[in-house]
This record gives sequence, C-alpha cells and structure tokens, in this order.
Amino acid sequence: MEDHKAERILIVDDGRENREFIAAYILEPNGYEVLMAKDGKEGLDMALKLRPDLILLDYQLPRMNGIEVLEALSAMDVNIPVIMMTFYGSEEVAVDVYRLGVRDYIKKPFSVEEMLFAIERCLGEMRLRREKDALTERLIQSNRELQQRLQELNVLYNVGKSVTSLSDLNELLPRIVDAAVKLTNAEEGQLFMLEDQMLICRALKRHSSPRAAAVNLKSDDQVAQHVAQNAQPLILTPEQIGNRTRAPHSIASVPLVIREAVIGVLGVSNISTSGNVFTRYDGALLGALSDYAAIAIENSRNYEALKHATKR
Repeated sequence: MEDHKAERILIVDDGRENREFIAAYILEPNGYEVLMAKDGKEGLDMALKLRPDLILLDYQLPRMNGIEVLEALSAMDVNIPVIMMTFYGSEEVAVDVYRLGVRDYIKKPFSVEEMLFAIERCLGEMRLRREKDALTERLIQSNRELQQRLQELNVLYNVGKSVTSLSDLNELLPRIVDAAVKLTNAEEGQLFMLEDQMLICRALKRHSSPRAAAVNLKSDDQVAQHVAQNAQPLILTPEQIGNRTRAPHSIASVPLVIREAVIGVLGVSNISTSGNVFTRYDGALLGALSDYAAIAIENSRNYEALKHATKR
C-alpha cells in the first residue's frame, strides 16, 4: 500500500459504530488521515473548512441528508470526490447521486475490501488528474520560459547586429545600456569606461527616463569599482545591499573585457522594492551582452584612431 498520509478522508455517518469501523479497520491501517462528522450539516461545514481529499457520505443523515449535502457542495462549486454509502440501492437514487458528482456508490453492509477498493479507485483517479494538471502546468510554464529565452536571444542577436555597426561611442554606449535594461527588465542602467585608471560613467539610463543618454561623469560607484578590479560579475540582492540610504533594491554588474583586460563595466539596477531581484541568469545575459559591447567599443576606438591617422 502506498503512503497516503497526505490524503484526508471525511466520514459523514450518523452511526458511531460505522464511523469507528471505517476509521479503525479501513482508513487508519492504510495511512489515511481521518475526519468524522455525525450529521449532514456538520459534514458540510467540515468539508468546506478542511477540504478533505475524499468524502464517505451516508445517504440518510440528520439535519441534512446526503443529497442535500451534495447539492450544497455543488452550489458552492466545491469539487471534492464523494463515495455515497446507503442501504437504499434503487436506480433512482444512483442516478440522482451520480448527477451530483458522486464518484462511487457502495451499499451497506460492505466489507473492508469493498470499501478499500472503492476508495483506492476514486483517489487513484484524483491522483492521476492532479498529476496530469501538474504536468500540464509545468509544460505551460516551460513554454513560457522557452518563449522568454527566445525573446532574450532575439534581443541579443539584434543588439549584436546594431551595436557592432555603430562607430560613434556617444550613440553606441547608450544603445548598449538600453539593451541591458531591456534584457534584465531593469529600471536603471549604467556603462562605465576605464580611462586613466578611473571609472567614467559614459552612458546612463535613469528610472524616470525612457532611454539611456550619453554622459561624461566621474564615478565613485563602489560596485563598478569592485567589478573592474576583480574582473568578475557581481549580483547583489536586497539582503546583501541592506538598508543603506538611497541604495538600489538589486544590482547586477559585469566587466567589459578585451584580450583579458578590463575596459569598463556594464551595470543595471532596480530602485523600487517592486522591481525584480536579479539572478545569476540575469548576470549571464549581461555577460553575453558585454561580449558584444566590448567588441563594438574596441571597433569604435579603432575606427576613430584610423580616422585621425588618415587626417594627418
């Protein structure tokens, strides 16, 4: 027998001996969690509050009979499988209870084997349905993630084409920052260049701005300095950043490297607490973009050097 400790079964029967027999000889020995109600109203209240995996429901009950309990559950759109227990085996009763969603119908007196078979068959169907639903949800989620990955690859491809075709740094660097912000769903972005051993912010996208702009600002950004010095990407979560005044909610930053030499740093950040927290995957996306960016920056510099040389 499988372990069904996670599955709860509600017995709704006005006969104490019958409740105790089902609990002691059928459910508990097979690992089910047992709930018991002595009349229809109590059974309905417990079903609504505790949401058992299965209800063993007597047909004749005080306060509310089995049909009334089924009708109340159906009216409230509560889909809990039910096995009906009754001394009355007429076809009319069977049609009524199946119409109301009863999964099985067992006549008293029943044997341990008969009841256990009905329970296993009913819950087996529910387990298969849950597994199917879970698999369907995983497939849907996987498809969403695949679509997201395809969109990201498309962005990288288009960025690669566009940035490598640009020769003006004042146009190229903001384009790189905009791409970084889009790829990581960030609110802000920055691109720093290492010039005379100093980090200079050359492109900046603020939270309030729709696009990045070329700038020329000396920077004391500690995260960018750390990334430049260590030549390693850095992801900072809210827990790592702490409650420092005016600090971003989350930060992702990667070095721009040409021939093993750091030439700059590309970073994104989320300011508001509602912004997403960057992950290692965001860092990988930034790293892929930084490869395009570093090559494009190097090509731009070579182009500028060639222009100056031809003017002499």
